Amino acid sequence: MVFNPRTPTPPELAASARAHGGSLARAHIQRFGISRKECTARLNAGYWIRHLGTVGIPQSTSNPDSRDAHALIHRIPDGIITGPTAARLQGIPIESNLVIISCPVETHARVPGARILRRKPVYRSSENGGLRLADSREAVLDTVLYSPWKTACRLLDTAMQRRWLTVEFIAETLAIRRANRQHTRGLRAVYRRIRGGTHSEGERRMRALLRRHRLGGWKSNWLLSSADGTPIALLDFANLERKIAIEFDGRAFHSDDGSFEHDRWRQSQVARLGWIVLRFTWDQVVNRQAAVAATVREVMATREATPRLRAETHR
Repeated sequence: MVFNPRTPTPPELAASARAHGGSLARAHIQRFGISRKECTARLNAGYWIRHLGTVGIPQSTSNPDSRDAHALIHRIPDGIITGPTAARLQGIPIESNLVIISCPVETHARVPGARILRRKPVYRSSENGGLRLADSREAVLDTVLYSPWKTACRLLDTAMQRRWLTVEFIAETLAIRRANRQHTRGLRAVYRRIRGGTHSEGERRMRALLRRHRLGGWKSNWLLSSADGTPIALLDFANLERKIAIEFDGRAFHSDDGSFEHDRWRQSQVARLGWIVLRFTWDQVVNRQAAVAATVREVMATREATPRLRAETHR
């Protein structure tokens, strides 16, 4: 008798699939009395789907990220889920279709449709429903690193604005991966972007405004530290001689109470070191450029009239 591929999935198999995010290895399926031929028939009929080298049972999951993560672990049991899958499973709503897993260098498994990073872990992973997930910051950074450059730049802007990433974390990761002799070309490019240029469209407009009105002496994305080298804040723009900081309040900034509280605390610490902080919004930078330039020029002149201030800064 010819097997009907639309025969309902056995209840025990369906329950096992639900426990694994709707993704099972073929060997696991065979334990429930489903032969390889029957499995292939269901796949060919579209009742089940081929997914990242495993069998996806669509009726058994409502979370695509959980399905992806379990599929990856079926293929690489000692792997660590990273990239957007790990980020979203930890509550970071990053937009990307990448599927990424990291694993020991000696692992030789392949996963069709996924990127495999063979490297030594930098940060401690966490457990989530039996899955090992990369540190959320590393997961976001991996998403940036393995996206096309234009997409990566947009993701990086969002990640910096929402404090998913910080320049301190990226610098630390770069140092560790260099010490471990890991590939760092893409990471160095990301680091140069956030250290040498602004990290949002509004900040790029501010930089152009300063140049247009001949307001010189500014450095973008400057890491301000205390006398003992402790990082205090990443300033959008810093005038080191006059101890003036310019902060841009982007349209996506302060999207939650935690970001607002963190930013106000950071500003207090900057002021404690003798800096003046000027804050401008998107509307002001775009539509009131003359007023913004006049304010900056006035404050610069005021600080210029006082003895030179020695900025306690750290690259």
